Amino acid sequence: MIHPSFVAWVKTEIIPKSGQLRLDGLTSGENRNLFGQFRHQGKRWEVHGDTRIEKVMVAYNAIASKSVRDPFVPEPATTRLCLNLVKPLLEPRSPKHLYIYESK
Repeated sequence: MIHPSFVAWVKTEIIPKSGQLRLDGLTSGENRNLFGQFRHQGKRWEVHGDTRIEKVMVAYNAIASKSVRDPFVPEPATTRLCLNLVKPLLEPRSPKHLYIYESK
């Protein structure tokens, strides 16, 4: 299912799993399996299973509190764009742990 927005995706797919470390329920290792999709900034984005729920919630809480207009900035990745948190939400020297890529 492609959710109409990031917020809709979080409410439907993430909040029920909020007791887990990562979307896939694991604690380590790479997992590029598609976990969810949503529309944002006129594009469709896909989220990989190794994304940490904490990072997703940072973006969601920023939207809910209206501390930023948009918690994401598109950045070039190896083969396509990815979404990263805007600078005010980034923790210095913290691993990314947010794997959201433009759908092909």
